[in-house]
Amino acid sequence: MKSFFSFSPAPLLCGLLFSATNLASADLWMTSLVQKQLDGSGTFQTYVDAKGEGVSVAAVPEGGSEFFLWAIKYADSGMEETLVDSEVVGAYMPEGTLKIRTDDPYNGPIPRTRIDQGFKVRYTVDGLVSGNDAPEAARQVLLDHDVAAYEPITNEGLLSMIGSIVQGLFENLLPAVDFDQRMITKNGKKNLKFNVANIPGNDVYSDAGVETFRLYALPDGQVAQMLLDEAQIQVWPMSKGTITGLTDQGSYSSIPEVRVALTNLYPDSTTWVQVYKGESKPGKVGTDVTEAHLVVDDVIPRAVGELVFRDLQQYFTDEGPWTLEVLSETPFGTEILDSVEINIASGLKLRGSFNSLSE
Repeated sequence: MKSFFSFSPAPLLCGLLFSATNLASADLWMTSLVQKQLDGSGTFQTYVDAKGEGVSVAAVPEGGSEFFLWAIKYADSGMEETLVDSEVVGAYMPEGTLKIRTDDPYNGPIPRTRIDQGFKVRYTVDGLVSGNDAPEAARQVLLDHDVAAYEPITNEGLLSMIGSIVQGLFENLLPAVDFDQRMITKNGKKNLKFNVANIPGNDVYSDAGVETFRLYALPDGQVAQMLLDEAQIQVWPMSKGTITGLTDQGSYSSIPEVRVALTNLYPDSTTWVQVYKGESKPGKVGTDVTEAHLVVDDVIPRAVGELVFRDLQQYFTDEGPWTLEVLSETPFGTEILDSVEINIASGLKLRGSFNSLSE
């Protein structure tokens, strides 16, 4: 009996080389391969060529299989059997898991992030073996990464949504395309870091999609490529806020109607408008001029339309430079979506204020 050929135990078909070329008269002999399951689950027999390579009749169990190559001679005096070779073979099966982490603490079924934000993919692989004599499927696994974008929405489509709260903004996922493939040849844990998301497109304010990572065991013999684990991440676009009605660096003695268009507010975000005396300064806390903060308590972004401020004059109490800002607080921090700096000239008359969400 030859030495035990051992891999990490698991049911997977194994190939076996066999040869009976030392038989004197090959045409008078038949060769039989017997597979005995060492866990007691059965014994299998098949007839094979006198020389060649084949796949085991049954899957090799955790306890392994013992193979016997018999030469059988048929003669007038009866049948004569000769044991040519035997070998014990163990099974192998790599194992792998995937985990995606983002800066968004959302605890839903699929992690999520924003297209300008990074994320990490941790893969854990076990059961790989070393040595050139081991099958390729025992020495490495495949990590596949593909991306799928949502069908883009036209400007006309967005304009038709103004004044409404839209839920079906991201519905049609386009076919996935390959982004990257790599072979993992070592057991253990490793992190893949992406500084930004990888969804195809050219507009960070509308591009969205899903990235999918899959770990595969390679095909071997009659066993097809096998999925070990899969992980996905949902990628949403950046929020956009646009102030109209005021010209940046403009000078005003009377404040006109001001509109703020808001698109794709991130899930679990809060958005508001503020004014303060002085030039624009990140982190500055001003006076909130929004009747109520716009809170998106949903799992998808919202196109909330347009805020209309018909009289902001009461908030500009002095002459000089002032700033009007649109702010949004997300899991990634508080950000300025848009900002306008204006100069208040002398003669500004203060009146009551009114703001609303346009119909």
